[in-house]
Amino acid sequence: TSPTVASQLYCLATNPEVQDKVYEEVLRVVGIKTKEITSGHLEELSYLKSCIKEGFRFFPIGTEISRIVPTDITIGGYQIPKGVS
Repeated sequence: TSPTVASQLYCLATNPEVQDKVYEEVLRVVGIKTKEITSGHLEELSYLKSCIKEGFRFFPIGTEISRIVPTDITIGGYQIPKGVS
């Protein structure tokens, strides 16, 4: 999603020395004239992977979509009371 990409770009933008190192790694692995990045390229981009993981540590991805139960309900034998999220 765009917030995920924005947070990753923010991390790089606020750390120019890291940004330079990522850029150099991409140039070394992928090159300037490559038209298509392959899974093989991605496997070699270890510093970039580390930066992405660090970005997720600072800005974790929210995977929960919360719902509030409007009425008491039983699902699969489990009683779920009204108002639970």
